[in-house]
Order: sequence, then structure tokens, then C-alpha cells
Amino acid sequence: YCTREKAIQEFPGQAEKVVRREALRVMVGEVETFNQYLQGDVYGYRIMDGDDEIESCWGFYGLDYVTEEAKAVAEALCHT
Repeated sequence: YCTREKAIQEFPGQAEKVVRREALRVMVGEVETFNQYLQGDVYGYRIMDGDDEIESCWGFYGLDYVTEEAKAVAEALCHT
């Protein structure tokens, strides 16, 4: 739910048509994220060196997203 006034505040200086489109885009994204939460589509990762945890992070919505993030962090750790 979003009031017209709140949408205008969030997208200042935009035409009414743009405000509506952007407000709808944001709300659809929020519903999609909430659906992932309800479906249990929430993940985390742990990067291990033997028995030692090097890095971890939790609360990613979507398996593809957590996989990309874990790979990026692992690659960054390899280059340090």
C-alpha cells in the first residue's frame, strides 16, 4: 500500500505517470521479496578453510543471489 502523497515524496520532481510506474515497481518487488520469505527462499553462505570459518553472511533472498555473492566474496578473499 502506498498513498499518492508518499509516492510523490519518494520520487520528487517526476511526472505523475513516472511516479505511478515507479511506485508500482517498488511494491511488486516488495511482494516478491515477502513471498520469498514466506516460501523459505532465504539463504546464507559460509566460506571455510578446513574447519575454520573465514567469512559468512546470511539473509539473502533467492538461491541465485546468494550464490553470486558467495562467489564474489570467495574470489575477493583469494586475491587478498
